[in-house]
Amino acid sequence: MISLGEGGTPLIEAPRLARRVGVAKVLMKMENRNPSGTFIDRGTVYAVAAAKAAGCGWVTAAAGGDAAVSIAAYCARAGLGLTIYVPKWANETSVAQARLMGARVVYTQSWEEAVRKVSGSVCGLVPSTGYFLLGYASIAEEVAPIIDEVDHIVVPTSNGGLAAAIYEGLRRAGSRVPAIHIVQDSRCPIIASEILGYPVKESGDEGETGVCYPVMGRAAVEAVRGSGGSAAIVDDEAINDAASILASSEGVVAGRASAVAVAGLSALVARGVIGEGETVLLIVTGSAPTYLETIPIVVRASLSRRSVCDEVYAVLRNGPNHVRGVWNVLRQVGRRCSISSVSECVKRLEAEGRVRCFREGKKKVCVAVSE
Repeated sequence: MISLGEGGTPLIEAPRLARRVGVAKVLMKMENRNPSGTFIDRGTVYAVAAAKAAGCGWVTAAAGGDAAVSIAAYCARAGLGLTIYVPKWANETSVAQARLMGARVVYTQSWEEAVRKVSGSVCGLVPSTGYFLLGYASIAEEVAPIIDEVDHIVVPTSNGGLAAAIYEGLRRAGSRVPAIHIVQDSRCPIIASEILGYPVKESGDEGETGVCYPVMGRAAVEAVRGSGGSAAIVDDEAINDAASILASSEGVVAGRASAVAVAGLSALVARGVIGEGETVLLIVTGSAPTYLETIPIVVRASLSRRSVCDEVYAVLRNGPNHVRGVWNVLRQVGRRCSISSVSECVKRLEAEGRVRCFREGKKKVCVAVSE
């Protein structure tokens, strides 16, 4: 009765991303298509339904980011009052959306403090525990029909619940379990550090994609080791690059937490953990709207590292143009370069076969060749 249509998300192939990272095939499970834009909706519907069935008229939750938005949405749908204990680092876009749906927000100093506020209450919700895990496991049911062709599953991880639920869901279904790899933000890589044998960081700047209180950390470690998987730790630069690659290669503007998985996939390939002839299932956990303020940061970081030739090629992918026209576009978006440098890039791209040029009157018009 309180469902918003969660689950049943698409599974799509990402051929350009696969070529970019150097593997045979990448399949993306598009969890950003859930009602509030996150895989957490799968678990929230169970948790909120259980609270309502228990007679709770008002619930409390420890949440930030995607979880805050998801829980607020389903509580509004169920007609329940909600107080969310939000870590001080939670992004304001998420908090604003939760408030819009009627949530009362109380800030805490840490995620651990937020969890303590609600633990032990039948009307208290902590993502990635209890009924939430039941919902997350439905991802395993949906990918089971194609799991025999998958060699690796890459999961962006904060508190560990998603990786643990997928592992247990596949085992309960009697399916083959590919190697499960978790990826964490370098600001708080507690679970990944343990898997990789690094000194474990107990606390620190939790940030938008890291939770320094891994409530399902032990289960996540067991899932990785039980499946023969590994882990990766990625920094801001790698995450920003990955977000740009995912958007420009596949047209998917996903949440920053999802970009963590793409960055981790690249790192795992570079380490030889994932081979070039293998198939990878990538869990795209969330959508961009929860982290709108991070998009300009990603764009600026991406542009600052792109060469003039990359910029020229990007402009030509939008349609045929000539040298001065390309230069004008670059100037309008704030890229400083000369007409002669644009001309040289066009010649180089033509020699590489990435651009095809032809004469149109007195002008030399060029167009990008599809990859």
